[in-house]
Amino acid sequence: DAGEAADWLVTKRSQSQGGKADATGDAGPSSASGESAPEPEEPESSRIRIFVESCGGIKDGAKLHNLQFAVTLITAAGKPLEPQQTTPIGSATVRPDGTVLFGANIDMRTTYDRLPKGTSVLLELRHYKDVKLSVKCWAFVPQELIKVGEG
Repeated sequence: DAGEAADWLVTKRSQSQGGKADATGDAGPSSASGESAPEPEEPESSRIRIFVESCGGIKDGAKLHNLQFAVTLITAAGKPLEPQQTTPIGSATVRPDGTVLFGANIDMRTTYDRLPKGTSVLLELRHYKDVKLSVKCWAFVPQELIKVGEG
């Protein structure tokens, strides 16, 4: 089941870290996004950060090329709340057992306290098949499962 294959965590950016580290204090880029998003209207410290750790049990995972993880916040009406954010293409490591490792933060523009009721997170594992981008698997995370992690 693709819904159980994705490990994720929503965190609030730490104000004490100046927006350059996640809540665990690990230094890293301010965004792992492969696409540039418009500047947020809210301070970076209150934006949603989704940590994409890995996807397990991916059939023929070792054969996939130029993997990318995409994250979209979806309203209850099924419309994107903001532009989709992605990890850089080819940034994943694939184990022989088909586990795809990303270990990447994806910073969204929306703040946790401003999520409309019924918002979900759409997670997609994408790869290039011949010359087109294809979705290998996806998961839909309902709002009641979105939690703020502080550590």
